[in-house]
Amino acid sequence: MRAAEADEAFAGFSQNSRRLARDVELRLANLTQLASTGAGLLNSGRFLRREEWASYLAGLQTTGHGSGFQGLGVAFRVAPAAEPGFVARARKEGSPDFYIWTRRPGAQPLGDDAFPVTYLVPASEANEREVGFDLGSEPVLASAIMLARDRGEPSFSGALSPGRDAYADRAGLFLFAPFYRHGRPDSINQRREAFAGVVLIVLSAERLLQPLVEQDGTRGIALRVTDLEQEKVIFDSRPGLDHSGSSFVVRHKATLGGRNWQLDFAATPELMAAIPHRHSLLVGLVGALGGLLLTGIVYHLGTLRQRAEKLARDATASLRTSEERFRRLAALSSDWYWEQGADLRFRPVTGGEPGNTILGDIVGKHRWELPIELTEQQWAEHRAVLAAHKPFFDLQYRVLPPGAEPRWVSISGEPIIDAAGRFAGYRGVGKDITARKTIEEELSRHRDHLADLVAERTADLLAAKNAAEKAYRVKSEFLANMSHELRTPLHAILSFARLGQERTPAQTDEKTQRYFSRIVEAGERLLELVSDLLDLSKLEAGKMLIDPQPGDLVPILREVAAEFEAMAHERKLRWNLPAADIHAPARFDALRFSQVLRNVFSNATKFSPDGGEIRVLIEESEMTLGRRTDDLAAPVAAWRISVIDEGIGIPEGELEAVFDSFVQSSKTRSGAGGTGLGLTICREIIAAHRGSITAHHGPGGGAVFEIVVPR
Repeated sequence: MRAAEADEAFAGFSQNSRRLARDVELRLANLTQLASTGAGLLNSGRFLRREEWASYLAGLQTTGHGSGFQGLGVAFRVAPAAEPGFVARARKEGSPDFYIWTRRPGAQPLGDDAFPVTYLVPASEANEREVGFDLGSEPVLASAIMLARDRGEPSFSGALSPGRDAYADRAGLFLFAPFYRHGRPDSINQRREAFAGVVLIVLSAERLLQPLVEQDGTRGIALRVTDLEQEKVIFDSRPGLDHSGSSFVVRHKATLGGRNWQLDFAATPELMAAIPHRHSLLVGLVGALGGLLLTGIVYHLGTLRQRAEKLARDATASLRTSEERFRRLAALSSDWYWEQGADLRFRPVTGGEPGNTILGDIVGKHRWELPIELTEQQWAEHRAVLAAHKPFFDLQYRVLPPGAEPRWVSISGEPIIDAAGRFAGYRGVGKDITARKTIEEELSRHRDHLADLVAERTADLLAAKNAAEKAYRVKSEFLANMSHELRTPLHAILSFARLGQERTPAQTDEKTQRYFSRIVEAGERLLELVSDLLDLSKLEAGKMLIDPQPGDLVPILREVAAEFEAMAHERKLRWNLPAADIHAPARFDALRFSQVLRNVFSNATKFSPDGGEIRVLIEESEMTLGRRTDDLAAPVAAWRISVIDEGIGIPEGELEAVFDSFVQSSKTRSGAGGTGLGLTICREIIAAHRGSITAHHGPGGGAVFEIVVPR
């Protein structure tokens, strides 16, 4: 093949490949527009019945030969709680056997909400089998639905694997167009919240694309389409053809429906075999056909005119059908439609349909000449859009009809471009949104009123909180001051009482000796109460310092227990303590920790029966730091100290209350003594060590106090 012939042949191949690529993009774009139109109907807030949806599809005339179109359907978003009602409604609307089902139990990429195919037309055995299928249970479809939801635009799915779906062997692709409650929101988060479902189109990749490669001019071109997201071939007009072995190869990339596609074109062996003979064949034929050409021209001109007239009639009929179809769609999704000329004055709508039914006759007027409420800035922004000949959507304003109540309307429009490419005006639709605006304003008033109530209540609560905190501080300061003031005279009274005991002979004045003993006993009890009050006030005010130092808990346990040895001997109590050779290293304040042990051991000693046993256990454990369970997710190592007696125990309902200030168990308040502050102070001290202290029932009766502190 000569170089010139090869270049000419490749130029023709490239041109046909580019035309084929445009045809593929146009066919996919038309399907995208079809899905968007269906979603637009549902964005208007209407719930279409099955019959209405079928009627809508019939008007679109989408099922032509080779279109690849297999079904147009709707899948609503259904929350788990709404499933019974949704199923009942679907059965009532014409699907008596409707139920929601999945092919992959347990797979829910879209969360708990279901997306069952509610309608799928035209009616066919395959389409009927898909009704009720939860699209969200199939990961490939769920991914495309989420993409469409977030983009607010139609999105193609990846190809389904053969054998996993009723459509996998003949469809391959789904197209999803999202619709929302009350129209398409602006932000992704708002779209996710208002997302109400999808319009779906079921496609056969083979039927969609095969007719395109069989057109005149494209025969001899092999087309392979690859989904770059999946890296998967979804269509191959010549399976088995090695594209890399072809002399003529063209690659084209396109982005449609949120996915990236790669179109590979290669010359078939038949095309390549014909190219070398083309030049010589043409030269030979020129002479042979020269005479026939003149004769054929006359005949051709006659038939050409007839064909042109027929094409014109067909095109006119097709245009009228298209106009009627889109007019029906506009009637469903809007209240009126309008047109403006190049001077932006309203003119009668083509076909004689009525224009704005709210303002009456508006023909010949500019929009800004109408009784419309828009700010100067809003008018300036709208005029800038008109001057740039750009489309606009959902322009909302209030109109003041003569002699009628004000109304809210929403309009959308797109520029009209004539055959010569010149701007010829605008056409669009309008909708009365007064009812929606009334509801929004009412909700806004309630929201603002609620905000005021919350702010007022918050201020009251903050004032009450500040007052309570102030009273709490005053109380703590009072207790601390009074404790100091009481301790001084109490020490003096106790000192003089003990001095009187020592200097009064018991044999000569037994009565006086008894008086002094009672004074000492009462004073010591009062001093214990004052000391507890002082400790509690310091803890509450945060003035008691805890100084943790490394140490061993076992020696402290044994030392504090030894303080009760005399009382235990007198009442024949047995102490069961950890062995001295056991070690329990931790960081703690020895003085304050001993105070806690002393209080718990004292209770165990007082309430144990004569001859009973007090067991003290220490063992390794784990705990969560802080007072809340979510302060630290991972547990830390700890020591658990258990003090178990055989006494009267604590009632079930009082296991927590015994740690409150001035509270004693109902079983011990009769005469065992105590201020009701000991366990309160214990809890505060242990909390300052980042630990906990709790009370439980013993396995064989009695009480169990558990102290848990970090190591």
